[in-house]
Amino acid sequence: MQVLADELQVHVRTLRAAARDGRLAATFSPRPYFGRLAATATRAAGARFMATWYRRSYGRGRRRLVAVCRVTIPANYAATLVGLRHRLGLSQQQLAARVGAASKAVVYQWESGKRKPSPVFWLRIERLWRRQANSRQSFGPPASLRAKSVCLNSSIPESARALLRGSGTFP
Repeated sequence: MQVLADELQVHVRTLRAAARDGRLAATFSPRPYFGRLAATATRAAGARFMATWYRRSYGRGRRRLVAVCRVTIPANYAATLVGLRHRLGLSQQQLAARVGAASKAVVYQWESGKRKPSPVFWLRIERLWRRQANSRQSFGPPASLRAKSVCLNSSIPESARALLRGSGTFP
């Protein structure tokens, strides 16, 4: 990000803030760097940011509101994630591979509530959900899980049961 800031003659904090807000098209590494996710952007994305947003949303003169894409992680993220994974018919390892998590241990920690997914990962999970929902018309649990879901209904929270039945929606 520092190299791009030097090329565009902009402060690096401006680019980092723009990447967090969604004004700069950037990819975030799955591993945090001193507690923060490291963003990387291309020169083309930097040029688009400069043409579209730079000195148009902040600074002197008339200020306009900036459309910010904030990802909120729901309070029941663990139950939602379990229900989503069961509806997609994925194992923890497969879900970890699809969203770019380090291993199935991370997905286990998310599902058990020991760890909260970062906004970047939650956005990837939402995109996976929408991609799968758009590709299938009938979106119920796979046949291998239908018999199990009846047995597990007493131990699964209501929100996860709604997702398994197909009546719940993903936020």
